[in-house]
Amino acid sequence: MLSLVVIMLVAQAAVNTVCIIWATALDSRRSRALTRALGANPAQVSAGPSVAQVLPALAGAVLGLAGGIGLAEILDDDPVSIPPLRQLLAVILACVVAVTALTAISARVNARRPAGEILRTEPT
Repeated sequence: MLSLVVIMLVAQAAVNTVCIIWATALDSRRSRALTRALGANPAQVSAGPSVAQVLPALAGAVLGLAGGIGLAEILDDDPVSIPPLRQLLAVILACVVAVTALTAISARVNARRPAGEILRTEPT
């Protein structure tokens, strides 16, 4: 049962991450189009939001991991076995890389539309 709950929470976290990243990409579409119109190429435009997501993703992964271990210590009477440090660091690194990659992909997909077309449209 615990494995099922963990799988469901991971799936929910993945869906939330994709939705938040996609909404952020759509919200910043006009400013990125203006950046492209002023001379930046699509790779530079997609790198900006990716780098901007690194620190929040790192903070979220560290706080989530520490909070999860702390919550398990509080709620469980038995001593909680904590994985080795290298595994914990691998989880944190994987979270940061996944968020950065998803942000880059969504920014790159939104950069395919011509900048002039995006800037001509009315803001919604």
